[in-house]
Amino acid sequence: MEIYNGQLACTAEEIGVPVKTIAQMVYRYPSLRLRRACKGTQALYSVDALPMKYKNALFKDAQPPAPAPREGYTFTDRIVEDVRALRFYSNYVLEDGRHLSPDKVRQYSNSAAILNTFAQVIDEANAMRMKQDGKKLSITEFWQKASEALPKIAEIYSHTLPGNARELQRKYNAYTPDNYGALISGRYGTENSNKVKTDEQKALLTLLLSHHNNFDNQRIADLYNQEAQRNQWPTISANTVANFKKKVDLTISASRLGETNFRNTRSMTVQRTKPSTPFLFWSADGWDCELYYQGTTVDAKGTRTIYHQRLVVEVVLDPCVNYVIGYAVGYRESKELIREALKNAVLHGRELTGELLMTCQLQTDHFGTGKDMAPFISAVADKFTPARVKNAKAKPVEPFFNYLNREYCQTQMNWSGFGITSDPLKQPNSEALNLYKKEFPDEAGVRAQIDAIIAADRAKKRAEFLRLYADLKEENRHRVSRESYLQYFGTQSDYLYSLSKTGINMKVLGERYQFDSFDITFREHKDLRWRLSYDIEDLSTILAESEDGQYRYILDKKYVQPMALADRTDGDAEQLQKVRDFNKELEAHVTEQLAETYDKAETVISNSPQLRNILRRALITDSRGQHKTLKEADMNTTAPATEQEPETKQDYSIF
Repeated sequence: MEIYNGQLACTAEEIGVPVKTIAQMVYRYPSLRLRRACKGTQALYSVDALPMKYKNALFKDAQPPAPAPREGYTFTDRIVEDVRALRFYSNYVLEDGRHLSPDKVRQYSNSAAILNTFAQVIDEANAMRMKQDGKKLSITEFWQKASEALPKIAEIYSHTLPGNARELQRKYNAYTPDNYGALISGRYGTENSNKVKTDEQKALLTLLLSHHNNFDNQRIADLYNQEAQRNQWPTISANTVANFKKKVDLTISASRLGETNFRNTRSMTVQRTKPSTPFLFWSADGWDCELYYQGTTVDAKGTRTIYHQRLVVEVVLDPCVNYVIGYAVGYRESKELIREALKNAVLHGRELTGELLMTCQLQTDHFGTGKDMAPFISAVADKFTPARVKNAKAKPVEPFFNYLNREYCQTQMNWSGFGITSDPLKQPNSEALNLYKKEFPDEAGVRAQIDAIIAADRAKKRAEFLRLYADLKEENRHRVSRESYLQYFGTQSDYLYSLSKTGINMKVLGERYQFDSFDITFREHKDLRWRLSYDIEDLSTILAESEDGQYRYILDKKYVQPMALADRTDGDAEQLQKVRDFNKELEAHVTEQLAETYDKAETVISNSPQLRNILRRALITDSRGQHKTLKEADMNTTAPATEQEPETKQDYSIF
C-alpha cells in the first residue's frame, strides 16, 4: 500500500482478487480506481472504496507504508497512515446499529495518524534534550504551532481535530493508540439533540405510530404534544415524527399495515429450487383473470348490462417448467372449482403421458384444507402441504399469474389492468375502456380467451415438460387407482340402479350397457341400490357405490357373446369359459356356506325331534341322488361292528 494523491492506495495483487473481479468492481464503482495501469506502472485502487470484506483482508497483515517525501509542511511530511486506526473506524458500530460513513472513517483515521506524528515529534524533542542537555520543549509553544499547522495539513489529510491549541492538547491527552474511540465525537450518532429521549417518550410515540388507523405525521405530532405539555416534555413537529418513524419502522409495520403485509414484505423468504422433474410438486390457487366481459343482470329497474365482470381461474401449476397441468374456470374460488381443476390436471397428465398419475406433493391455499377435501386430495397427491393462510410468498403459482397477465392478457382489448395497488400510470386508460366497452366479449367469449391463453402457454412448454418427464423416477410415479379415479373424477349417474338377473343395466348417451362383477360378495347385496360413476371415454369398467356409501365395487362391462357358433371370433371362448368358471365357483361357494351352516346347527337339530322331522324332508341328496337321514345315522350307531359300512361324508350340494 502507498499514499497516492493523499489517499491510501493498493494494487490488485494486494487485494488478492482476479483481474475480472476487480474490473467488475471498477465498473460498478468508478471512484475505486485512482490510477490506470501503463507500461511499467501498476494500477492503484482506493482502499476506502473497497468493499468491507476486501478491506478487512487487506488490513489483516498490512504494514504501514513508508511516508512519501513532501516539501513545505513541517508535520505533513512525517505523517504515516495508521492502518490499525483505519480498520478500527471501518468496523466501528454506533449505538443505533449504523457504521461510520466512509468520510468519517477517513477523517478519524487521519486524525489518529496526525496525533501519532505529534507524539513522535514530542518524543524526539524530549530525547534530543536529554541527550544534549538542551532546553526543554515548550508544550504551550508546541501545541500553538501544531494548531496553526492543522489547516495546511487538512489540505491533504482531512481530519476532525480542533483548531484551538488548548482543545487540541486535551484531545491529544485523551487519545492513545489503544483508545481510538476517544476521537469519535460524543455527539456523533447520539440523541443529544433529539426531543424524544426517554423510554416513556419513545414508547408513547411508537404506540401512536403503530395505530391501525394510520394517522399522518401531523396528527401523531398533535396527539403526542397533548401528552408532552401535560408531562412537561418538549413538543415535537411532523418532521420529528417522520424521522422517528424510520427508526421504528419494523416494529410498527405489522400494526399499521397488517399481518399479511408484514409477512409478505418483512419476513424472511425461504429460497427453494424448482422440482427436477414433473409430477413432483403441484401448486394450486385461484386467479382473478384480468379480462373484462359483459353480462346482463336484473334489478328493481329492469335489465341492465355490466361491463366489468371477471372470471376466476383455478390453476394447478407444475413449477418444474411452470406448466399449467390443470385448470378450471368459474365465478369464484371454491372447493368445487379446486376439484375440477385437479381433475383436469390428472386427465391432462394422462393426455401427455398415457398414465393416470398423481403428484408426489400438492400445495393449495386454505380452501383445500377442509375435511371434505381430504379424501379427494388423497386421490391426486401422495403428500399434501397447504400454504399458510395469506402467505403469497410460499406459493410459486402466485408470480405465475403476473406472468400470464403481462404475457397474454395485457394485449387484449378487454384487459382490466394490474392489481388495484399498482401504479395508476401503468393501468389501462379508463376513458378508452368506456369508449369500446360494448365490444367486450360475453362470458362464453372470455372463457374462449382463457382456454386459448392456457393452450398457447402449454404449447410453448410441452416439449420441455415431456423431456424432463422421461427422467421421473419409478418410485415417484404414483398412479391413480381406477376406483379413486372413477369415484372422484368420474361422471355420476342421475339414478340409482339395482342388480338384475342380467347385471346392472345403464344407458349412456342413449346407448344401453350391461355391467357385472366377478366378485362373489357383490351378489350378496342384491337388495341395495347403486349409484354409478363412469368415464365416458372408457366404459370398460365403472364404479358402483351403495346409496349409503358403505359398499363400492368395480363392475366390468359385460362381454357380448354371439348366438351362433359360426359367428365366434378370437376371445369369445375364453370369455365364455370365464363366466362358466365364475358360476361354478359361485355354486361351490353357496354349497360350502350351506354345509358350514348345517354343521354349526347339527347339535341343536339332533336334540330337537321337531326340527329333525322338519329338516329331514329338506336334506339334500348327494351326487347319486341319495342322502343319509338323521334316523339312519342313529340306527348306524347301534349296528354290529362287523356290519358297519364305511362312513361317507355328507353331501349338501343343491346343484
